[in-house]
Amino acid sequence: MLIPAMSHSNNRRWVSFNEGFDFREEGTPPEITIIESNEQHTLLEITIPGMWVEDIVGPDGYTYQVIEMPGYATTSDIGLPQLPLLMGVLGMPDDAEVVMNIVETDVVTLPDDYYIWPFQKPLYAGEEWEFEKDEEFYGSDEWYPIDKGYVGEPGIFKYFTVDNVGYTPFEFNPALQQLKVNPYIKMDVVYLNGGTIQTATMESSMAELMRETIWNFDELPYVEDDNTPVYYLILVPYEFRDQTLVFAKWLESQYPYDIWVKTIPSNISYQAVNYIIEDFYKNHISTDYVLFIGDNDRIPTYPIISPKYDPDGYWGNTIPSDFYYSRIEGNDLWPEVAIGRISFDDSADLQDQFNKIMSYYLTEQPPPDPDWRENVLLVAALKTGFFSDFKDMCEDLADNDYKYQTPEFIKCYADDGANDLMVRKAIDGGVSSVCYFGHGWTYEWSDWNGYYPPEGPDWNYYDIVNLNNYGKLPVVFNITCLNGRIIRQIEPESLCESWMDAWDGQQLRGYGAVTTVGFSHVHYHMFCNQQATERLYHYIYDTENGKNKGIGWLVYIAHVKEYYNNINWGWEYHNCHACIILGDPALRIRTKSNTMGNTVSDITKDKYEVITLKHEINITNPVYDTISIFIKTDSEHNIDIDIYDISGRRLNRLYSGKIDYGDNKIIIDNIGLSSGLYLLNIYSNDFNEIKKVVVLK
Repeated sequence: MLIPAMSHSNNRRWVSFNEGFDFREEGTPPEITIIESNEQHTLLEITIPGMWVEDIVGPDGYTYQVIEMPGYATTSDIGLPQLPLLMGVLGMPDDAEVVMNIVETDVVTLPDDYYIWPFQKPLYAGEEWEFEKDEEFYGSDEWYPIDKGYVGEPGIFKYFTVDNVGYTPFEFNPALQQLKVNPYIKMDVVYLNGGTIQTATMESSMAELMRETIWNFDELPYVEDDNTPVYYLILVPYEFRDQTLVFAKWLESQYPYDIWVKTIPSNISYQAVNYIIEDFYKNHISTDYVLFIGDNDRIPTYPIISPKYDPDGYWGNTIPSDFYYSRIEGNDLWPEVAIGRISFDDSADLQDQFNKIMSYYLTEQPPPDPDWRENVLLVAALKTGFFSDFKDMCEDLADNDYKYQTPEFIKCYADDGANDLMVRKAIDGGVSSVCYFGHGWTYEWSDWNGYYPPEGPDWNYYDIVNLNNYGKLPVVFNITCLNGRIIRQIEPESLCESWMDAWDGQQLRGYGAVTTVGFSHVHYHMFCNQQATERLYHYIYDTENGKNKGIGWLVYIAHVKEYYNNINWGWEYHNCHACIILGDPALRIRTKSNTMGNTVSDITKDKYEVITLKHEINITNPVYDTISIFIKTDSEHNIDIDIYDISGRRLNRLYSGKIDYGDNKIIIDNIGLSSGLYLLNIYSNDFNEIKKVVVLK
């Protein structure tokens, strides 16, 4: 997203809503207290200790106030006041109608004059910014917003039905230049005509993730049991099956997970991939992870059509998406599994990436240099024109309060003269993760540092192969456009794939990353990505005793939560689907408190299955002048249908054409056959089936 360059007065300040203000509360987010929660309602109290305020001078010469509530988004009506918005997730009964009642509030009119900044339309790259201000409202004696409450549409988050509820605890009147706040809210969310909430059994890391995500999680019926089988599905093309089985058996010796390997045909469709994952999940609901062995040519991404966010088709209207496969239950964005992918060129490249994952787990605990696990490298591109202030985004990430461990942030900011050499030096010294905010293209961080000598301006494959960070592998978050675009056309491999490569020809030069996260398309609204990344790092460092889920889950939930926090924007819907994770999705990022499992489990043969393309053919019998043929298939086919008499003599070709994935119905009229028994031969390149037909006249 592009943010307009404004004149900031650099006077960001904390305004407390408590009479007995304690400086230690500065930056404290709202406190949510669940009073009661059951299948009928959830009664909760919300206490807001204060807000951040910053003055900025707009292009119209007015001084506005930008106000923030720590940890939460804002209203997003373009041109109207940008006010903090409380959004949260509640677990609830299936099929319930959700009604919000505000039982009690405190109302405080703040003493200072306020003129609230209007929300600005996020821009596409190349768009010119025009200041958006609803002059009719700002010239009125009206309060905004009129409707302060919000109830979303229910969805399914793995084990529970959930819904988003929101409330705007602020009101602004431009004529009076007054700002009202509700520092205390008692809210009753009622569930009408719902069913029961079934008890869920889950292991502790999933419980911890849900606890961080769902306000009333501890009041939901669940059992926390680390003996719960957690399934991990690997899909692999046949030619790499044996190689992958060796890796899977080793991986299962490190994880307390039940790993299954399914061998898929080379011509598999994205619909068939989706069916395999859904079918496996329905039989193993505690499946948490799926790993694809292959790039888009071997295991296709799901094509999401998104002309809304690329109206000119400059980057292509189709988003290559792995995230879509994670949405198994319900018509919502909540994932049921986390999906990673190993994208490689050949068997040697695949083995190299397997070795990188294994080396990450085999590093001593603590490693030879334990300090590297505490380091996070922040890289910020230059602030140019109307583009976002990437340095400020990194600083916000570093300034957050972390509950159990505060990482050591190493900062490489282009605005301060950082270059590629400094980035390489930091990574070689050892960092647990790299987070880049800036501009990007398929194979590079584009013009991130201008032309500072001796390196620049792009970070690309040649920088990665010159790394020497063997044994200190980071997870890399590329918060930029297109770095995860694994569909290869005329460009070289994507930057995410370069991070995962370890070879420069035959010479081992560097060791890159163990897992990378990038976007397969242009991503939108940098504020969304900043907030999602801050949430991601909270998931990593705010989890006690290393109970955090694998990196795939943390990335997915961070973006999905941001989507539901900014429900009116829609850009995060695009970003969720464009998010690509290369590497093991179950890998837990190394931190000071992180521990890795060493549970060895038995390997059973029936867990390794070769999948063939499936089809089901049915014919209505008897027939008269019309034959109805029903074909269900998990891939597209060109088929022919011939009819034979009982002696095997071919009489006629009844049909030749294409059938699609899913259910197909073929009706053949006026067959012109006398009474008797006949044979239908239905065949394609992938199957050949004969069905009996009884004709009556």
